[in-house]
Amino acid sequence: MEQHVLNLIKLIHKEVDSLENFLKLLTEEEECLVNNSFDSLEESILKQEQALTQAKQLEKERIEITSWLFKGFKVDQKKASLTKLVQLLDSSYSSKLEELQKTLLDLHRKVEVQREKNGELIKDSMGYIDRSIKFLMEPSPVSYLKDPSHNRGKARPPLVLDKVG
Repeated sequence: MEQHVLNLIKLIHKEVDSLENFLKLLTEEEECLVNNSFDSLEESILKQEQALTQAKQLEKERIEITSWLFKGFKVDQKKASLTKLVQLLDSSYSSKLEELQKTLLDLHRKVEVQREKNGELIKDSMGYIDRSIKFLMEPSPVSYLKDPSHNRGKARPPLVLDKVG
């Protein structure tokens, strides 16, 4: 069982590293959005997808290890959590796991905040694009009228008048 706990600790360290990397990529995404750097944005999104795939795999492995540990403690899987595991383990492991759990929760919170920020930036950008398209699609505010007092037979360019009201 001790080896499984040590493996779990190593795995959670990897998960923390993975989430820190994902958070860094989300911050880069924010910079790309602010600077309208679409090529860099596309690259950042690809890296995010890779980091997310890795984080999901690590989470899956963590769940497998914790499930095995809970079977050893004869604890119902429905009540399984890192908090419960911290309570069941020896203090030398429980303090380390508790620290890692707090780090994971903090990183999840930071990731969520950054994702919300990026979502707002994307929403604002889409609104700007939508307004720009609507502006470009509106009829021209300029009218072209022929001057009726002008001599017939001579070519004269039409007068340009701004539409008012």
